[in-house]
Amino acid sequence: MNGPWVVVGCPTQSPPETNEMEKNMRRFLRLHSEHLVFLLLVAIAVVGRVDRIDWNFTPVAAAALFAGYYFRNRLIAAMVPLAALAISDFAELSHNNRGEMLTVWGAMLLPAMLGPWLREAKEKRTKIGRGLVCAFLPSAAFFLTTNLAVWVTAISGGMGAADYTATWAGLGVCYTAAIPFYFKMLSGDLFYMVVLFGAYSVATRSARETDEVVLASP
Repeated sequence: MNGPWVVVGCPTQSPPETNEMEKNMRRFLRLHSEHLVFLLLVAIAVVGRVDRIDWNFTPVAAAALFAGYYFRNRLIAAMVPLAALAISDFAELSHNNRGEMLTVWGAMLLPAMLGPWLREAKEKRTKIGRGLVCAFLPSAAFFLTTNLAVWVTAISGGMGAADYTATWAGLGVCYTAAIPFYFKMLSGDLFYMVVLFGAYSVATRSARETDEVVLASP
């Protein structure tokens, strides 16, 4: 038969060097995944806090929760919100005094500590229950602790509204004024938790499928 031969239905295969490159890249990502995730979470929290959509609508609590879920080392997980708060506080001072700052930092450690508890859930019902707790508890704890700190600052002669008197009524006024900010934080927590955990789910599924393809290739 004269002329070029055309082979129909012959599967194409990637060159061996391409497969080796993919394997090396995946090996590199596995070795440095924790460093990359740490830097990414801090960056997301810093940018989301400094360039926030609205006051208290930030990814800090969600990043802290994901850090606790992802990292086995609790100290590393705790460093994510602390690093993000330190950097963003340097860029934009957000506190009246050191007491309020430390209260905010302490409140943001809670979701990082909840992360391992969420990761340990095995049954679907347990995962849902713990997921709801992790979604709603950080904003509630932040609301209760930080506004108490604001009230204490006010009655101690620091900055604060004149209505924040050293009475139960004054404390109630302080908490009432903060309710809109509570809902803004809750909205931000829920939004960014869906984004972070959703992206992680998609990424792990994609990585698993890619691993299967790479391992199956000659």
